[in-house]
Amino acid sequence: MLTPGLTAESVFAPYTCPTDPYSWCWVTNDGATFDSVGNQYGLRVETIPLSCTPPGQAYRWTVTRLTPSGVSENLAYIQTRCVLPQGPFDASELRGIRVDLANGWLYVVMYVYAPGNYNNFYDLVRIKGLPPLADVIQSYKPQSSSFTYTVPRRPEGMLGVDHFDTFWGPLAQPFRFADAQPLQCGYPSLPPQPGDSLSVADTVPIPPVGEGVYYITAATYQGERRFGRQYTNGAFSGRNSSAFPVCR
Repeated sequence: MLTPGLTAESVFAPYTCPTDPYSWCWVTNDGATFDSVGNQYGLRVETIPLSCTPPGQAYRWTVTRLTPSGVSENLAYIQTRCVLPQGPFDASELRGIRVDLANGWLYVVMYVYAPGNYNNFYDLVRIKGLPPLADVIQSYKPQSSSFTYTVPRRPEGMLGVDHFDTFWGPLAQPFRFADAQPLQCGYPSLPPQPGDSLSVADTVPIPPVGEGVYYITAATYQGERRFGRQYTNGAFSGRNSSAFPVCR
């Protein structure tokens, strides 16, 4: 593993991988490779020199992550290795990936082989430490004149939060977030901690029968402001924060 906070474990070996070429054991570019905050996971393969005797070419397979802002990260890799300096070697390939949104787990199918050494087999590997779905959803508790919510461990998928801004607007189609009205800005006065319960005074007029309003809370951390997620074309992505007004 290359990224702090991530761990890997073998879930099942040998794993029976379907022969269907459209099985998730092989397909790695569909919507199931996105996590709950819009990061996309993929696989990259490259050749590396092999130091066995005689020397040759080997392969390194890397699990990658592309953030919604376009930053690419290497999470983990596996590569061919020599069992002894004079050989033989064993090798592994990463064949397919899937994300468990609810738990924040990444499943990787690994194909292990060693010519002349042992039988080939598949191994199902689970990488833990992705943002779980429950860590990026704010749970609200409505009351008569205010509502409260619990600060998640990773607000909007970020490592922390400096403050929140809460807005409201009419439930109309299409949503015009540029017209959202500030309800409470820049709170609390000190950076909150996961598990803190925050309260917002609800001064929004009760809408007429048949109409409604929405509430949305932005999280700001180290200058970056995020306004929740949207689900389009089978994948999650962050909402465009520039579509919302400045909270004053």
